[in-house]
Amino acid sequence: MKSDKKINTDLEFVQSSMERLSGIDPYLNSLKNVLNVVILKYLNEPGKSSDLKGFYYASHTYSRIYQSFINWAIDTLSVSVSERQLELKNLLAEITAKLIAEIWDYPFRLNADVLEIKKKIQAGETLERKIGTLQLEIDRALLTKITTAIQQFSTTMTNFT
Repeated sequence: MKSDKKINTDLEFVQSSMERLSGIDPYLNSLKNVLNVVILKYLNEPGKSSDLKGFYYASHTYSRIYQSFINWAIDTLSVSVSERQLELKNLLAEITAKLIAEIWDYPFRLNADVLEIKKKIQAGETLERKIGTLQLEIDRALLTKITTAIQQFSTTMTNFT
């Protein structure tokens, strides 16, 4: 898949790279809000039913955020750049790979946790009301590589044709 977007200068590339990086945080914050506020709001209290419409809303929002991370990676990879800029472009796309995998795996881990809790309750055990958490972190080593590469481009700005 090739994009119509072509980056023509190192300056444009650096600016675009910095914009791409700053675009990740809003998705992370939205996802943390869905998991830490919205889902807990609709989770049942002992003796009360869960709010299924609320869970539907939370699930739909979760999937939209997941899709946004995938689109972010695809958009990053599909920009046409020079050979010199290719490595940094690939590093930028890689930064979301771990996040995408964690977001994908979380519902399956959560389901396994719920089934385990159900077994324990059926066995008569008393449990704390605790659901699995999703800790999304940007790979700091990769972020350092990207930051270093952006700084190198910033100091050696040259146009290419």
